[in-house]
Amino acid sequence: MPRLTDETPDELTSAILLPGRRTRALYAAFGVVLGAAIGLAYARFIVDDAGTLWMVAAAAVGAVAGVTCVLMPAMALKWLRRLMTRLVLSLNARRLTASIRRAERALEARIDSNEEDAEAWNGLGILKLVNGEVEEAREALQRACELNGNRYCVNLGVALAREGELFEAAEILSSPDARAAGEVALHNLGVLLSKSPPDPVVERVLESLNGAPSAAIFNRVGVIHLEAGRLEAAERHFKRAIEADPSAVAPRANMALVAYRRGDIRGAISLLDEAASLDPVDPVIADNLGAMLCLGGRPALAMRQLSRAAALAPGSPAVELNRGVVRLTMGKYEDALDTFSEAHVRAAWPVEAVHDAALALIGLDRHEKAIERLEAAVERHPHDAPLWNNLGCLYWAAGDDARMVEAIERAGAEETFDPAIAFNQVLLAISSGDIKSARPLLERLEPHAGQDQGLRLARGIALMVEALDDYQPQMSAERRQEFFRRLHGCLRPLEVVAQSEAAESVEARLNLALFYYLRRELESAIEVFEDLARERPRDGFIHYCLGTALMERAAQVQAEHEAEGEDLVPQARALMKRARQHLKSAAENGHDTADTFCNLGMAAYDLGDMNGAREAFRRMVQVEESPDAFNNLAIVHAMEAQRLQKSARAASLASRVRESEMLQDAQTHISTALHYFLKALEFDRTDPVLHGNIGLAYMMRNREQDVENALRHWQRMLDLGGAEQRRRYEQLTAMAHGQDARAAFDETIMSIRPLDPRRCLAVPPPRLCGPRCALRMVIEDIDWRFVTDDPRVQRVLENRERVAGLRKRLVRLNT
Repeated sequence: MPRLTDETPDELTSAILLPGRRTRALYAAFGVVLGAAIGLAYARFIVDDAGTLWMVAAAAVGAVAGVTCVLMPAMALKWLRRLMTRLVLSLNARRLTASIRRAERALEARIDSNEEDAEAWNGLGILKLVNGEVEEAREALQRACELNGNRYCVNLGVALAREGELFEAAEILSSPDARAAGEVALHNLGVLLSKSPPDPVVERVLESLNGAPSAAIFNRVGVIHLEAGRLEAAERHFKRAIEADPSAVAPRANMALVAYRRGDIRGAISLLDEAASLDPVDPVIADNLGAMLCLGGRPALAMRQLSRAAALAPGSPAVELNRGVVRLTMGKYEDALDTFSEAHVRAAWPVEAVHDAALALIGLDRHEKAIERLEAAVERHPHDAPLWNNLGCLYWAAGDDARMVEAIERAGAEETFDPAIAFNQVLLAISSGDIKSARPLLERLEPHAGQDQGLRLARGIALMVEALDDYQPQMSAERRQEFFRRLHGCLRPLEVVAQSEAAESVEARLNLALFYYLRRELESAIEVFEDLARERPRDGFIHYCLGTALMERAAQVQAEHEAEGEDLVPQARALMKRARQHLKSAAENGHDTADTFCNLGMAAYDLGDMNGAREAFRRMVQVEESPDAFNNLAIVHAMEAQRLQKSARAASLASRVRESEMLQDAQTHISTALHYFLKALEFDRTDPVLHGNIGLAYMMRNREQDVENALRHWQRMLDLGGAEQRRRYEQLTAMAHGQDARAAFDETIMSIRPLDPRRCLAVPPPRLCGPRCALRMVIEDIDWRFVTDDPRVQRVLENRERVAGLRKRLVRLNT
């Protein structure tokens, strides 16, 4: 997790603005110091002849008292505020109940005396609605409308909406009779839309308005579209709301959420700043602005905004979640984890809390615990793409590539668009060579690119993979030039990223070195590989690439000096020694692959170190059972057997015992060589060179029937090789007939393994989806309005609003 240090205040400031464990610790420490000091002062200056034990006891008591005095007042004050709010709420609730009963009795008396009293029926219906008796309220209001429909149909529309008949309520509230009530009808249409009605209801309301300048209604419709993910429609209605009322706050704040979902965080901050200047006491706007500032990389300003939001809405789970995100962004992972683990935060924002908690665990290097949480989360929320994406990143870190691919593909299958998820999809497509799938994702990421070096690198790698469709190790000159032309397209993006300070510059330089390698510009490739090896001395893969490039450069140098007839020219020998050292480092640092041991063995063999070559090829066979692995090891043993036989003839002049020991060792080596030659033959029985080497090994061993076996394999060599093998066949059979002919094992089947460009492509690691904030749409918290002239009913409605406000305040105090 990167730490955003710009504008980050000191520890004390962040603790005060983002209270958590650190703030409590600061207050507790202050109380301990203050209390202990008072206790010591009391024992020292008040108590006569106070000993050491007495002073220690007084300091301890003072420390306990200090902590209590510092921490308890805040808790006591909060408890007292809750108690007083409950008492006031209880009194007002009883007063409301009593006023409803009195008003109902008075209205029923009026109806008994005059059943044609429309105002009495209307008032009684309103009181029944306030009391929750919806069916009785509807009957009373229908009676009132029968007597005076033009005036009271607005109230009947509310009753129908309360019964769940939203379309019928929309029909009534948008009728000309209801429109005669003016602002009350428009207000209730806005409330109706806040109930998230089905699309036909929304369309009916919009048709009836016919361009009526109601910002609240347009804002509500925009919210509905935003919740459904229809960003264009949401933006259109928020703009209409602002046109209808230029001072409207809610549509501006909600337009910011549209900008955020499009990836325009700067535009979102600007819109929220405008909304906050118009309404500085709205906690949702302050909270959203703080979250957006944090996501925009400005945590210090975010802290101050979220502190304002916490003061405006104490205990809000959304504010607490966003404060946790600021702690996470600043690298305070323990405090952030505490915040995301709080019960009321997890209850209100379960997905966001577990997502951010996993990021905090990653910051603490507790990957296994993060995997556990995310695995449990995706079971409960199987369609949440960021959860799957981050789980895939953790699988990648754990080395579980199969589950990583499965998780990231699952993230990409969801409709949610997130740049990190799309970037990881591009990496998967590139890694599998599916450039056709990667190209549209790269185009979709283009608006989000900016100075994203990782995306630029991905484009360069995609171009390289595309060019590799035409790559073959052996190509005609014309085809090689065409391949170089296509390959050249990846050079510019690779160079730009390689020269940057981005985290992806290492992968860019690796791919740039691979570009030079494919161009056969081996000196340039070696230079880049060497720079990387100095920076990352424990990266086995880099040492492997460098060692292989050095070996191929040595082969180039040797070919240039071929006319001089030297076995290994000094420059080539020096390159080969360097190559061998780097290949050893590759094996020691974890890149212990068959390719590494093959090239390490070839370097030792070319330098004349048969023991080193034999050990490297032995390890190659342990890693990979392949014909060239068996052939390489067999030839090294065979060459050692020939050397021992030759040495034994010279040793016979000095000691028969020494000659016998050397011949015995030669027999062991030639038998081992024959064993591995036959293992190689199991893979390919049509290789004439292999048959020739097997026959020679049989002839050198010279046991019972070995001569017949040798002749049989040489005949098979001639049958398979034809004229090309005629001369070698004659040399070998001459040796079988006792003629003085020199025969050697054919080493042409031994060769280094060049870099496989498709396997050596350096792809940057997958990206985590960043912290998820609690972003809320701004909706005016309004209730139904009623049309009435009865003073008793009006007082009831006033008392109802007071009780509703007290209940909201109590909810905030209890969180």
